[in-house]
Amino acid sequence: MKTSDEAMKKGRKLLNEYHELEEALDILTNPDAQISLKCSTFYNHNNKVLKEVTTKLSSQAFEGIREYMKTRMAQIKKELEGL
Repeated sequence: MKTSDEAMKKGRKLLNEYHELEEALDILTNPDAQISLKCSTFYNHNNKVLKEVTTKLSSQAFEGIREYMKTRMAQIKKELEGL
């Protein structure tokens, strides 16, 4: 059954994403948790040298990301129920 195989693959992918978000939220509940933004690219001005920048985010961004993660987890649950 091709449809079943496709649903299984999609389900596994969604479950993996859900578990990653769940682990991240678990870490973010610690009082000493920090969150950073990391940007990287190899195509920096076409010289193919890795350029990376990491910066700490504000508490407002921290809360926004946590809310996004919770919302995404709820969406994943609904998608999994529909499979």
